[in-house]
Amino acid sequence: MTDRLIALSPTELAEAIDNRIVPATKTALIENGIQFPILRQRHCSAPQRNAGARAGPLVGTVARFTPQKGPFDFVRMVAALAKRIPEVNVVWCGDGELRAEVQSLANDLGVANRLHLLGYRTDVLEVMAATDLFVLTSSGRDCPTRCWMPWRWRSR
Repeated sequence: MTDRLIALSPTELAEAIDNRIVPATKTALIENGIQFPILRQRHCSAPQRNAGARAGPLVGTVARFTPQKGPFDFVRMVAALAKRIPEVNVVWCGDGELRAEVQSLANDLGVANRLHLLGYRTDVLEVMAATDLFVLTSSGRDCPTRCWMPWRWRSR
């Protein structure tokens, strides 16, 4: 048994208690402490211009190029998506040890012209607000938390 369960959201906390994973007296709620601003407009042209992207849907992610972030799955997803939506463009914000191998796979699969590896960026919020779809291929436990964050950055 555990001494205490720390939930990251009220929903996660309620699920743990409702499913009797741990008694309510042994729980704590610690929500994400970072407050993201809501961007009032989409900055579509900036990341597309910076990436050299053509017009079309923009898909993006923010992650390190490490095994747990699933970069090879991401590139295979880009290849599959490009077959169905030829005008799609994809941006990856981040860097890491597997970048060269990711670029090589993109070349091998014929999608290097639409997969724009942007590297480290200081304008990640703007880039992600410009995406039409945010994709995260991570295999880690933090996936559910990270997936919704970019959409909080966009105004409705």
